[in-house]
Amino acid sequence: MRNIKLLPVITLLLLMQPTPTQAWLGLSLGYPHVAYRSDISSLGPMFSIEAEGRVHRIGIGGIASFGIFKGYRSQWPLEDYGGFGIIGFRLNYYIIRKPHFDLYGGGMLSGLVADNGIYITPKDPKPYYRPTLASESMGFKAGFQVGTHVWLSHHFGAFAEVSYGTALFSVGIVCKHRRDN
Repeated sequence: MRNIKLLPVITLLLLMQPTPTQAWLGLSLGYPHVAYRSDISSLGPMFSIEAEGRVHRIGIGGIASFGIFKGYRSQWPLEDYGGFGIIGFRLNYYIIRKPHFDLYGGGMLSGLVADNGIYITPKDPKPYYRPTLASESMGFKAGFQVGTHVWLSHHFGAFAEVSYGTALFSVGIVCKHRRDN
């Protein structure tokens, strides 16, 4: 009975042991936006900010992407134009970890946030404005990503990523904080 009471304490102590960790923050530019069952396509590059914490080979983080879109609704003869944002939760597995190079792949669960749509009908080219865009594209989407970091110094580097759910291809800069014990 006494051993069972010690199990949570031992587990907590093991989890608190110093482990090699890394946290990074990145800014990227990507094009074009792609997502499953999405009526929205980007008209220009997407700007993203990403953050991730990594312990051993597992990285957990988030992404926020913003861009200009053009959409179409099959139930109405309208085209939508406006700004959109994607907020996502990401989980990555680092396949290769070298001092100056990382290769990773993972999945993402994201939500599309869109607003300030401008609507144009084929019969009446005069646009009208609506404060929000309601579309089948809104809601939670799943995606994946494969990417690499190339570390130019101990705290600064570049990255490239191919993904489905945000921008198809992104490149950017990345800064990291690293603790190796």
